[in-house]
Parts: sequence; structure tokens; C-alpha cells
Amino acid sequence: MRNITITYKTKQFKILLKRYLSIAVKNEKGVVAVIVAFAMVAILGMAALSLDMGTAYLSMGKMQKAIDAAAYSAGRQLPVRVDDYYAINAIKEKAAQYASINGCDTLSASDVTLGGAVFDYYTNIQIQTQGSVDTSFARIFGVDSLDFTKKAMVKMSAIEQTTGLTPLGVEKVEFQQIVQKQLTDGIQKAVLKNSAGGGIGPFYSILDYDGKGGQGVDYSRDLGPLGYTGVVKVNDILFKGFGAKVGISNEIYEAHACPHYPACTPENYVYGCPSILKIPVYTVVDKKTIRVDGFAAFLLQPRTEEEKSSDAIVGIYVKSLSTGTASGGDVTESDFNWLQTLMLVE
Repeated sequence: MRNITITYKTKQFKILLKRYLSIAVKNEKGVVAVIVAFAMVAILGMAALSLDMGTAYLSMGKMQKAIDAAAYSAGRQLPVRVDDYYAINAIKEKAAQYASINGCDTLSASDVTLGGAVFDYYTNIQIQTQGSVDTSFARIFGVDSLDFTKKAMVKMSAIEQTTGLTPLGVEKVEFQQIVQKQLTDGIQKAVLKNSAGGGIGPFYSILDYDGKGGQGVDYSRDLGPLGYTGVVKVNDILFKGFGAKVGISNEIYEAHACPHYPACTPENYVYGCPSILKIPVYTVVDKKTIRVDGFAAFLLQPRTEEEKSSDAIVGIYVKSLSTGTASGGDVTESDFNWLQTLMLVE
């Protein structure tokens, strides 16, 4: 019965019980009959209350599912700046809207709280709301309603393994410079791959996820809209691909074209848009291999004629959420810029 409060509006049953027991004690005649009668009433009362409790638990389960869905749907807008009041209010309203769609009409924007601030960005959403179920059978005993409280919370957590990766990569040092430059100088385009050299890494080809090497069909598959279908984990050792692989940029731009209108931008993009590329961030191990440190998201950008002629793939780093297995921890300053996923934790 945790989180359930039984509300009484009358004390009639208690007064009645006290009165009849007092009479029975003074006049011993019929004591057994009175006790049996009240025992039957108590048993029937327990049965009635059990039925009402069952109804209450069904309502609690329905409300929990509704606010879980509301928290998760609204959480897709994370992270959000702590001073972006318009976005914060939009998240709260969206949570209330999704709860209503799923049958919970009691949730209001005031029941939604954002927290877990890192670098002035909120990274979690908490919901707490009240519910009440009117009783049917238990009303004869003065129990008019069963009240309860339900909570839900989602948080961002760094992805430690995922699938659907594009076979491009960015060296960790370069990635940190890109993030820092965007903070100081605004949004910056980054060359993810360039057949003439100049990509963000010590090599200018693409990653060989399965380690077979040199198989053009593998690269075409991994550059497609689904990306690499295998699982890649933090600390995995991956093989570098060699050779310029001229011509693949057109393939990736076709496979990952943005289907939305207006087209997604770094400031306003749709969750899960195919133009957002998931790529590993790595440290070089040796001439042939790299070690995965984390994952990042880059939004494909239109190319200049010069970039097209050099077979370049160009993107802008975005703080996007994605699917994958979470580390389970809260977002910290050290992993804030990694690719994150949402966790339902309460």
C-alpha cells in the first residue's frame, strides 16, 4: 500500500462499532451474535477494500506508464541551457501534453522539474504528480477515496556502446579542439573526410569496422543509412582503412540526406535525423589501429564546389542524443560532449 492514502469523510462506522460493543458488554445476551455480525462486517469490509485497492493499483500503473512516456518524450529536448526559459517551458508543456495523450490529465507544467546542470545545461527531467481514485464498496465504511503520488525521472548518460555508426572518425585531440572552437568562435564546419588530405585525424580514409580490409562493399554498406550494423564499444580496437576511397562522399550524402523541411540545422534539428552521423572519437594506437574513447554526432553540411572536387565530407558537431547502451552514470564535465542517450531511472 505504499504511496496510497485512505481518505475518510465520516466516522459513522467507528461510532457505531463502539456503541454496539458497549451495549453487548453491559448485557451479555447476544454477545456472540454481535461479535459474529461485526466479524462478518469486517471480513466483507476487507474484501470491499481489496477490490478498491486493486482498482487503485491499476490506476497507479496507468499513471506511471503515462508519466514515464511523458518524461522520456520531453527528455529528447535535452540538454537545454539553464537560462533558455522558452525551451524549458516548451519541455514542461510537452511533458504535460504527452501525459494527457496517454491518459494522465492531472499532470501540469508545474509538476515538471529540470536538473542535473553541467556547464549551464540541464541534463535530467523529473516529474511528480498526484492521483486519486474514488472508492465504490469501501464507501459504506467511510473510505471515500484512495490518494497516491507517482514519480518519473529521465537523465542523459554517456553512451558506452552503440550501433549504426558511420565509418568515419575524429581523433580525440581534434574533437576537443572542435568543441572548444565552437564555444569561443561559434559554429564551425569540420572536414570529416577528404581524399586530398586535411580530414580531422592522422589518416584520411574511413574506418574498417569488421577488420577485413579493402572490401569496397563493406564501406558502401557502412556508409548507408543504417551505418555499421555491428556493436562498437568504448575501448574497442578498430582498424584504419587505407587509401583515399575517392567517390564515397557522394554516396554518404545521398544515403544520409535530410528528409525534413526546412532542413535540419545545428540550432534546430529533428531527433534521429539521418543527416546526423554517429562516429567514434578515438586515440591512435599504432599505424594500423585506433582505440575508441567515446562517440560523437556531426550534422552533415552542404559542400562548396571546392569541397565537392576534393571528395570532402563536411559536418558540424552537435550535442545530439542517440540510441545505445548508457554508462549508467550522471553526465559529468569530462563526458558532457560525448554522444548521450536517455535513461529512465525512476
